[in-house]
Amino acid sequence: MAKQNNIVPIFILLVVLASSLSLLFFFNNHTGAITVFTGAVPGQPCTQNADCGTVSCPAGSSGSCQNTCQMPPGATSGACAPNCVPICSISGGTGGPTPGGPGPGGTGNVTIQPECHLNTTTNKCEGVCKLELPGGPKTCVPTGWNKDGTIASCGCERPCNQLLPPNCDQGFCGDGTDPRAECTPTPDNKACACGPSDCKDRPVSYCSGPCVSKDTCQPGTNKTIPGAAGFCEVNPATGPACETCKPQVQPPPVCIKNQCGASCGKDADCGVNATCDLNSCSCIAKPPPQVCTDKDKDGFFKEGKACGTKADCNDGDAKINPNGKEVCNGKDDDCDGKIDENWDADGDGFVRNDAACKGVYKRYDCNDDNSGISPGQTEICIDGIDNNCNNLTDSAAEGCTATNLTKSVLPKFTIGNGKCEPPGETQQNAPVDCGCPEGQVLVGTKCEEEKAQVCGNDIQEAPEECDGTDNSLCPGFCGADCSCPFIVADGICSKDAGENRKNSPQDCPLIDKTLLISLIILIAIAAAGGVGYYFYRRKQELASLAEVHDVMTPTTGAEENIDSYINNTLSLGYSPDQIRDTLTGAGWDADTVDSALTDAQSDLQKLGDSTERYGVEAPHEDTVKVDKYVKDMISQGYSPTQIKTSLETGGWSQDTVEAEIGKVTQPELQKSAENAGVAKPSKDTTKAEEWASKKLKEGHTTEQVKGTLETAGWPPEVVKGAVKV
Repeated sequence: MAKQNNIVPIFILLVVLASSLSLLFFFNNHTGAITVFTGAVPGQPCTQNADCGTVSCPAGSSGSCQNTCQMPPGATSGACAPNCVPICSISGGTGGPTPGGPGPGGTGNVTIQPECHLNTTTNKCEGVCKLELPGGPKTCVPTGWNKDGTIASCGCERPCNQLLPPNCDQGFCGDGTDPRAECTPTPDNKACACGPSDCKDRPVSYCSGPCVSKDTCQPGTNKTIPGAAGFCEVNPATGPACETCKPQVQPPPVCIKNQCGASCGKDADCGVNATCDLNSCSCIAKPPPQVCTDKDKDGFFKEGKACGTKADCNDGDAKINPNGKEVCNGKDDDCDGKIDENWDADGDGFVRNDAACKGVYKRYDCNDDNSGISPGQTEICIDGIDNNCNNLTDSAAEGCTATNLTKSVLPKFTIGNGKCEPPGETQQNAPVDCGCPEGQVLVGTKCEEEKAQVCGNDIQEAPEECDGTDNSLCPGFCGADCSCPFIVADGICSKDAGENRKNSPQDCPLIDKTLLISLIILIAIAAAGGVGYYFYRRKQELASLAEVHDVMTPTTGAEENIDSYINNTLSLGYSPDQIRDTLTGAGWDADTVDSALTDAQSDLQKLGDSTERYGVEAPHEDTVKVDKYVKDMISQGYSPTQIKTSLETGGWSQDTVEAEIGKVTQPELQKSAENAGVAKPSKDTTKAEEWASKKLKEGHTTEQVKGTLETAGWPPEVVKGAVKV
């Protein structure tokens, strides 16, 4: 029986030992030594949860959890969150479950903690360490530091006093979070103990004051700056055990009023009109507040940019500001530094004699294309020009005498050749060439007052004779002693009374009146049809030209082509109203069209004024002047179409004008045609059309473009299709 009693305690001891070993095995594998399977490190970039992997339970248990990808609202990427903690199920043995955890012969749940790691979000060491025997448990503590004092890495270490040399560097001091303490061997090298850090691999902010060294430094190598923060650095001359304390970047200066010569320490010490300069510790005056003046309440300040607007050049008049409309009034209405510039093309300070400027100026510029001609100039006696706009040219009243008129200033002219040659030849000195003033007729070579010499159908009056007819052939001229068997011009041809076509052509025309009326009606109908067709064809031609100039529809970028279209169609004889109707009918804004027409007519006015200076305001045989006029106007930026319109308006024939313009433009047109590949005809008619459109947009005349293509040999139908005329 005693033997049996001895066996029972031994059996119980074996059961307890087996249970202990089982528990030790379980905790070693499921609490501290669990293998965590994860696809990502916390903080790793991700776009979905799958990028962060899963955490699985160890062998002998089942279960897992999905790590999550944390993304800000609305973002498409983020960072992996700390590893999740799975619930692991463990089964084995027989019997019921053991509440609260696993046990022999049952099933249960256990919460699995992740291994030791650095949480990059909180900058703390988290997780558990494996149970390692012998030696006891380890703690998850910082094992590396950044220079700014933050934790660089985490690891599993034991308390310093549980270790022996040479393993002191694997121990931690306190709770492991103070980098100033370090586990190092004791002086006798028999134990490990906590002491001050030697600053190696430690944050800058923890190395303050005198540097600490494990060994005595050589004299002069351990420099200290009392009260100044510094960091420790290994001295290469003495080895890694000796450090030198160096100062950090000095903090910003601090000013304390009335100390060390400081007159202030903060802005409040300087009053409301000054601030404290922390570099000199003295008060400096504040800049005066910005004043913004707008007396006329037009939204523009006199001070301009400093107040956030363009400068108002006249703060006493609300109509004058940078957005003002320039009118001819002797003022700078739009604050651009120019006065009435729209009426002073040559910029000489004198406006032309325009209706918009009436009553504003006393003297006007008689040549607004030449800044050397204005009321402010001095008369030059030998140039034949009214330099000072006083309606006198090289006159004695201005001191121009035979002694300083060294050459004739008027061109030569010939009276009686049937050509009026101004400026030398006029109605006064050559009426036989230039005609007579209104109300006078030419009698021989002189002009006389016009007298009533004719009547009805320009039939010359004759003395009345009492022969039964109205000899004068003018109604009502029958004398008192004469009877008139018929009345002239009463609308009735009294043939029985002797009225005939000879003595009364008014009443007795060559053609019968009825027939005449019929013919007139037919002619009127034909004329109306012809006129209708003419205007229809002209309207179609305008539309075709609009297509060539790319202005058939109002699109972005097409505005720049309106000017060339207007100049081209004006040169072809179309009226501004016809051009306006075509463009507005295509959808263009009326204001845009009217503005472009106004600019075109203004340019033509300037060109017309220039014809007088060049002596080409009227046609004559001296085409040299025309050639010079064309060259100079093109060099000044006017287009060939504008020059053509100007000259033809003055009476020059189209053939003469086209010939003179062609002398200047044809070489450039020919070279352009060669470069565009249209100097010879080909099957690719699109090239010819595109080239013609480009040249017309550049301001070349239709005849010049047409002539270039015809000379190159392109068929007539291709040429007509290209220029649309």
